[in-house]
Amino acid sequence: MTYRIRYSYSTGNSFGVHDEESVLELTWENKNAARRALADIKEHYEYYRALHQTYPRLTKKEREVIEIAARSKSWFIDGYLSEYSLIIKSDSGRDFQFSAPWCGFFERLYECQIIDDDPRDSFSMRR
Repeated sequence: MTYRIRYSYSTGNSFGVHDEESVLELTWENKNAARRALADIKEHYEYYRALHQTYPRLTKKEREVIEIAARSKSWFIDGYLSEYSLIIKSDSGRDFQFSAPWCGFFERLYECQIIDDDPRDSFSMRR
């Protein structure tokens, strides 16, 4: 069986927002590798939110602490793109850089799941 990851998020601009849903381009034959990718997406989004969804704004030192912790993660990309992109591993362990469309000023990730109807293989960011 081949596994894919579906995600839903909101996006928009100053005039309005709307919901989007899509599927990652990458596929996996190994379900555990797909689960690892799902966990990496969640960790990256939590990193993104820690940097951008905090009020009051982070101090330089607080931001630095968050970034240092993220550097040890397999999904981390060094540089400006680290906030908006991540590395996702294939079955073979090969790295693929993926731009996260749910990371942006108007964007918010709702849900991410492995397409196979197993509720253990999903997470929701809805509150």
